[in-house]
Amino acid sequence: MFELIIFEIVGILNTSSRYFHWKLGLYAILFVLVVVLPFYIAYFTVSNIKLVAQFRVVLTLASWLVFLYFFWKTGDQFPILSPKHGVLSIEQCIGRIGVIGVTLMAVLSGFGAVNYPYTSMAYFLSEVGYVEGQDDNEDKENGVESKLPVEVP
Repeated sequence: MFELIIFEIVGILNTSSRYFHWKLGLYAILFVLVVVLPFYIAYFTVSNIKLVAQFRVVLTLASWLVFLYFFWKTGDQFPILSPKHGVLSIEQCIGRIGVIGVTLMAVLSGFGAVNYPYTSMAYFLSEVGYVEGQDDNEDKENGVESKLPVEVP
């Protein structure tokens, strides 16, 4: 895909050839994202269940069909349906993948923004011993602000 953008800028290849390869690349990526990856994930998830080894393919197909149903229903809430394009057009799939991708990135980003400070807080906290605490209390009672040397001009 990146090469096709460079070819468009430089003017290499025929326009119809670039358009054909652009569409072919998009259809291949969509096929992998909508068909291949969910099918493999469902297959390997079902194969981990020891009780259903003989129905592995049937359960994989059933779970993939459930994924397709929810994948399609996800796009119903968003205004990505255009009357200019058909129901099974490339624009519909790209819109749904975009909505799901942005939502997942937002959820993962929010989780990381909250989880990392929580898990790494222990590295920055240090225990204050009794003697150190007593020294600080005595300094406060004597009116000493800090133990840093103060330069007098």
